Amino acid sequence: MRAHLPFLPVVALSLLSAPAAAAAAELTIDGNLTLTSRYMASGQQQTTGAAFQPSIELGYGGAYAGLWASNLSSSLAGHSAEFDISLGYRTQFGPLAVDLGYVRYFYTAPWDASSGQLVLDLSGAPAEGTELGLNIAYDPDARESDISASIGQQIGERFAVAAGYGRVENSHSYWSVGGSYALSDAANVDLTWHDTTVDKGIAVLSLSYDFSLR
Repeated sequence: MRAHLPFLPVVALSLLSAPAAAAAAELTIDGNLTLTSRYMASGQQQTTGAAFQPSIELGYGGAYAGLWASNLSSSLAGHSAEFDISLGYRTQFGPLAVDLGYVRYFYTAPWDASSGQLVLDLSGAPAEGTELGLNIAYDPDARESDISASIGQQIGERFAVAAGYGRVENSHSYWSVGGSYALSDAANVDLTWHDTTVDKGIAVLSLSYDFSLR
């Protein structure tokens, strides 16, 4: 994910303004723990070894606020850790799922903050077991976009394959192809090949676990 603090107070205020019973009924707290052999962002390596990536998201209706983190390799990224804070809204228009949000990237050692990105994520299922996706991320300060498209296909109950292609404006193109296997309803293992026009390709193995606190 890249996948995803100033927005948490906004969500908190919206929750406090609703009746306590309604808030208790609609508030969701979901999370994910991922261990991956490499942290990849737009097809490029951000670590020279494994990365641990926890995340948590608060949802209320279609609105959400999330926090995602990962270790980094200073030799590649110039920092030792990354924290992403996101705020957005998800909704459905017939078969089309729409996710519109903003992500702010923070880095430590040394401490720094990027300008962040506006993100529009569209997805739909034209056929059973098939999912198409389009992700548009735009940095309003740098006036630079990162646009990617993906396709996924479920094969049986536990196995799925996926492929994607993207381009960072004024930089490089990147693509990926891989497969995933559901170990359980919550745990998943994924093996994906990542490649770009500027770096050598690399296979990445990941193990993830989803959980819900509410």
